[in-house]
Amino acid sequence: MQASTADDWRNLPLAKANPAASKDVILSLPEKVQQSDAYIDSSYTPGDTVHYPDGSLVEGQDLSTTEAKRAVEAAALCSGNLAAGSYGSFGPEAVCRSTVWGKRGYRHTYSWGVGSLNTAVCMKGRGYYFDRNGTPVKTMYNIGCALWNSGVSVKWGNVIGNPSARGASQGLAQTVPWQG
Repeated sequence: MQASTADDWRNLPLAKANPAASKDVILSLPEKVQQSDAYIDSSYTPGDTVHYPDGSLVEGQDLSTTEAKRAVEAAALCSGNLAAGSYGSFGPEAVCRSTVWGKRGYRHTYSWGVGSLNTAVCMKGRGYYFDRNGTPVKTMYNIGCALWNSGVSVKWGNVIGNPSARGASQGLAQTVPWQG
């Protein structure tokens, strides 16, 4: 249930678990998410579609806009191309505009294919580890160096965040298809 008065949102489990999060961020998430104690990563942007780890859409999201419908179609399994830097230099981070709502123990899987130059690529994928206090820490895990990989999973846990990847070509810079 959505908060009924201006300050009731602060009593939602999600708001208590994320005291620095704004009202707009908390209330932009589906009701089911608001009732959780998940950590909201800074990669989440209000308006991003939110998915369960299996790729299905979390109930209660407004999909009336064309943009939202396109996001759902593209985001069930986030995919795209990233720019892998040349000779071992990592290119820019490619960030999914779809949000994953993880759970305790969840590991997120990334895969990639042969790049435009058919040269091996070293990849990193976003995940989270938890410090001594149980606070999630965003990190880019090394997920391998190869022409392709059908799936490497990284720690994610009870985090609401957007998958992302970076690549470094072992030769010239190239475009690499990836999924996360």
